[in-house]
Amino acid sequence: SLLQNLYSSWLNWESRNAEGVKIAQRAFNIVKSLNSINDLTAYLASRDLNAKSLSSMFVYSIAPDMNDSEYYCLYLKPTYLRLEDSAEYKNITENGKRMKKAADARALYMLKRFGCSEEEIQKIITLAYDFEKSIAGYIMTKEEEYLPENIAIQNNPITYDKLRSMSPAFPLADILISVDLSSDRVNLEQPKWLEGMN
Repeated sequence: SLLQNLYSSWLNWESRNAEGVKIAQRAFNIVKSLNSINDLTAYLASRDLNAKSLSSMFVYSIAPDMNDSEYYCLYLKPTYLRLEDSAEYKNITENGKRMKKAADARALYMLKRFGCSEEEIQKIITLAYDFEKSIAGYIMTKEEEYLPENIAIQNNPITYDKLRSMSPAFPLADILISVDLSSDRVNLEQPKWLEGMN
């Protein structure tokens, strides 16, 4: 059965070890070759990506529509932050420091496997953190996100045309369509985040 084959593949460490980082290396090499924000924009809206590749640019889920549970809705959430809580980028806690150390260690390990020098690795890690810090100010903190009164604030049905007008620099609508995530029902949970991405 399909499930048994999937489980067998998951257990097959030998094949995965033999494959190594070849697939991830190809994706990394493409991104590394981009020379401008226009190149990046074109790549993000291209068919070369799949939905899973976008998991750090924005987070999405498909769930019953909170406005009409007879239908499903595509929910768009802000950029994934390595420190998880945007508050950590303003005043980092001990837990935030531990998370940053772990995230940096993972990046160091993978980037070494991709053939990056120590200097390149430190530059990539610094640039990634700087980007997250710049966007964190547009993202609700975890405390804000879970306040009862903010549940309603995160209910923002939106059309693809409206997404395009709100986000001229970051082609979110075109990205969604390119990876077959088009939907008649879309909810942009934090519009301020999209403002920050532009």
